[in-house]
Amino acid sequence: MSKKVLFVHGAGEGAHKEDGRLVASLRYALGAACDVRYPEMPNEDSPEVEAWKGRIAGEFVTMDGTAVLVGHSVGALILLKYLSEEEVEKPVAGLFLVAAPYVGSGGWEIEEGALREDFAAGLPEKLPIFFYHGRDDEIVPFEHLSLYAEKLPWATFRELDGGGHQLGDDLSGVARDIRRLLARADVPESGEAPGDATMDAERSSDLPGGLGKPARRALAGDGYTRLEQLTQVSEAEVLELHGMGPKALEKIRAALSERGLSFAGERHQDPHPRRTT
Repeated sequence: MSKKVLFVHGAGEGAHKEDGRLVASLRYALGAACDVRYPEMPNEDSPEVEAWKGRIAGEFVTMDGTAVLVGHSVGALILLKYLSEEEVEKPVAGLFLVAAPYVGSGGWEIEEGALREDFAAGLPEKLPIFFYHGRDDEIVPFEHLSLYAEKLPWATFRELDGGGHQLGDDLSGVARDIRRLLARADVPESGEAPGDATMDAERSSDLPGGLGKPARRALAGDGYTRLEQLTQVSEAEVLELHGMGPKALEKIRAALSERGLSFAGERHQDPHPRRTT
């Protein structure tokens, strides 16, 4: 069964359409393992907090199992308000917030959208939270990230050098964190058999057959089971995985090349170039 991901877009005229490019990037990077839902929030030009929280609650009702929440800009802020102010009965696997504005002391002074001073205490216990913010964000000041860091020191903060407010319409980094989180959640306890989702992933894997077990475990632990997924990450990132060595990397590189693919940031080179005269 695919994992359920709910994406809440930002505010402003045309925001749902504009953030659709972020959603397309996320869907591509996550693949068929996740079902990314992308509802249109009411009155995006002039959002009302309670109306948006109501739409999010309505989406929760229709989602089976544990949910992953992703929000961009004002959508990220509303997700924080919803989770910290409402009784949320459905389990949340993780919260991923992109270019989130801080509304409160030191941030934007907007009375209706302000977070409660103790909002962190209202969040679900042990909820994994990830923040992503570009230093060149032209809409939400980068300094807002440090305000969240003061309130949520246990969260993960990704400081990005470029991409602007829309992160260059590229959420591959967010998808990577989601895959890692879900992979950890799917690891069976000692002595238990792997779940159906894990077995299905192994059966559908097209990774090269000569890979050793440590390399396969390293890739599976980060949610990589197909070669196409590795086109979203660099060779250096893959090599950093615990259990991945130069020989395994070479086999993966060769397998990618045979399929006309390559690691992110590399140009594919034909392994069987034609000779010309």
